[in-house]
Amino acid sequence: MRKFFYVLIGVFSSIVGLLILMFVSFTSCSSDEVEHFSRISVEPDELLLSSMYVKKDYPPSVRQLEVSGMRKVDFMSEDENVAVVTERGGVVGIHVGKTIIKVQADNQTIDVKVEVVPKYQNFIEPIHDFSLTKNDLLSKLGDSYEMQTDPAVFYYRNGGVSPTGEWYFFDEEGVLYTSCLILSKSKILYDELRLFMKERYEYNIIRGAYVGYINDKKLFIQLSEYDREYYKITYTRG
Repeated sequence: MRKFFYVLIGVFSSIVGLLILMFVSFTSCSSDEVEHFSRISVEPDELLLSSMYVKKDYPPSVRQLEVSGMRKVDFMSEDENVAVVTERGGVVGIHVGKTIIKVQADNQTIDVKVEVVPKYQNFIEPIHDFSLTKNDLLSKLGDSYEMQTDPAVFYYRNGGVSPTGEWYFFDEEGVLYTSCLILSKSKILYDELRLFMKERYEYNIIRGAYVGYINDKKLFIQLSEYDREYYKITYTRG
């Protein structure tokens, strides 16, 4: 009986010792992990990209974020119309603009600033802020317009690659709802005009127009031929 008692004591002591060893080992491992992975860092902390629609990157349209200090992180773009990010941290420029890529791990978040810059800048867009009244528009354009009728104002400009002529149309409340450009084909190639739009706006196949936003309001842009010598570019309130 005494022999059995000593055996039992020995087994119990072994189990307790094993449990203590496991606890110490687990605590040590956890401490190492907390110490090693407690803070994350991201490189680079700012990105300058071109649009994925640009044939020749200038700057690159894709960049990789390198994260250290954590095994598992999540990535999220605040505006996927400007740039998207893969689950592994690859950032792709979509349209011209600025956004933030959020890198998240546990309770930590690091913001990476992203700017997508245009390559094609050889086209001057008309005013397409569809919150403007006629008086607001005329104060921006000045008094050099050639024709004023209700509800439209025609404003002429020339030189360089600027449009040959532009029209602005207003609704019954006197608020801008359409802007039109008549642009000479000799001023810009159609492919360059199309790439200018693709860098900035999403193309909607069903509507046959580019879709954009200004002041969080949707607008549509259509490219067409005015005649043999001119393009017509129409911006319409969504």
